[in-house]
Amino acid sequence: MNEKETHSNDGGHIENGLNYYLKQKWKLFVTLFSLFSFMTMGMELEISGSTMLPLSIQVRTNLAKLSWIIAAKSFGYMIIVVFFGLLFQSITKNYSEFILPIAYLLPSIATALTPYFKSLWALCIALLFQGISHGLIDLALNTLITNMWSSRSTAPLNCIYFGYPVGALLSIIVVRSFRQNDPLIDKNYMKYSNSTIIIKENYFQSELVGAYIMTSIFCLISSIGFALMAYKQNQYKKKEKLKKLVTLQSNVKEEINIQSKSKRLFNQSNFWKICSPTTCGQGYFAYGFILIFLILLFNFFVGGIEQGFTKFFISFVEQEQINPNKKDSIYSMIFYWLPMLIGRIFSTFLTVSLISPHIMLTISLFLCLLTYLLWILFIWYIGLNRISLFLLVTANGLSMSPISATLIGWVKQFLQLTPIELSLILSSNATGGIVFGLISGFIFQHYGAKHLFTLLIVLIFIVFILFLFALFLQRFHSKRENKYQTNEAINQEDNTFETFLRHNQYD
Repeated sequence: MNEKETHSNDGGHIENGLNYYLKQKWKLFVTLFSLFSFMTMGMELEISGSTMLPLSIQVRTNLAKLSWIIAAKSFGYMIIVVFFGLLFQSITKNYSEFILPIAYLLPSIATALTPYFKSLWALCIALLFQGISHGLIDLALNTLITNMWSSRSTAPLNCIYFGYPVGALLSIIVVRSFRQNDPLIDKNYMKYSNSTIIIKENYFQSELVGAYIMTSIFCLISSIGFALMAYKQNQYKKKEKLKKLVTLQSNVKEEINIQSKSKRLFNQSNFWKICSPTTCGQGYFAYGFILIFLILLFNFFVGGIEQGFTKFFISFVEQEQINPNKKDSIYSMIFYWLPMLIGRIFSTFLTVSLISPHIMLTISLFLCLLTYLLWILFIWYIGLNRISLFLLVTANGLSMSPISATLIGWVKQFLQLTPIELSLILSSNATGGIVFGLISGFIFQHYGAKHLFTLLIVLIFIVFILFLFALFLQRFHSKRENKYQTNEAINQEDNTFETFLRHNQYD
């Protein structure tokens, strides 16, 4: 079946597709609860970005050192992706419903304790566990939904991923509701020395307690919900297994033999075969290796941009005193997450029906580059006010929104992506978060808040150049491959025609 036929058939069966989802009540309930849990994860992961300055006062350190918490969270995520995404895939594949309750219980405890930590390293350990839980949730929840819905999992996954920016928006509102009117940077508690904040006394930030406890409660609800689901899902699997044993009696012996064999969690030969650039590049080693390398570098720098902006932007607004009221400065990030949510909805629609992924990525990256050029222009030459700030943040959220999801869709068109390659892409993003989270904090603290955007525009330039290289390589290889296949088809037709003539001569 060709592509046009597929689209026409899909269009003709939209109602049937909706009816299919609505009839699967248990699966639909799991999907909707997963949407809630992803919203919870958005709250839990993004609340630290909204409270960077209060946390720096709480642990009596500056933002350069506090950026280690971002590195710790990304490092925890990377560890889990490597171990459970690369080495122990069978655990995630077979026991995803049992992983999720633990994955939400860890951040529930860590988030509740965070406002009471007075040591930077204790805070890093708490954020490390948050990163570990993030990695477990990403792997287990994606596996659970794809196994549950099988070939119809695209729409449920898109639905779940919309929960993250909603959670990020809620984290801003929650922090705003508990924030005091007093400015965070108060001369009674701090002094400045070479752009470095030095705490004069231990100042407990009581405003952190309510926001973090509320987020912890949401995580606990998700943990309890997934524990109940794991019990229900386990019963459902047992019933399905009994049905198969009854209806497929001829396969019972084979099934028992398979279960009796010892299973290896890690098969070295299969691992290297799947990881091979030749396999990924569909038979072409150099093509697969270079393209995967470019994509990993691309995602590495994208991770740096995401962490640098989301974790330090509110601190930038407060230190530059663009909003006199510190309670209002928290709202600036709403103009980032809300456009990102809207942008993801529109980009999903556009890439399905109107625009190919590589065109969508090109437009998105060009708009990102233009947005950061405007940031530099306003910060260094024109001057920022509240209106220009909100407009630029909105443009930032819209331009960044399609990148992560569209990148995977684009790559899947021309590379054979296994869970291992996907894990490598995810871990490259986390590595970028570690490296540039630390660099952003150092630059912010020692060279001034304005230079944060100098770093970000350098990163977006690198990302744009890497994408152009990857796009050129992919298009060049595709044209050469199409030409080769066309020549092969012509040669095959010529051979068929010659064979036909020979048979006619003999006749």
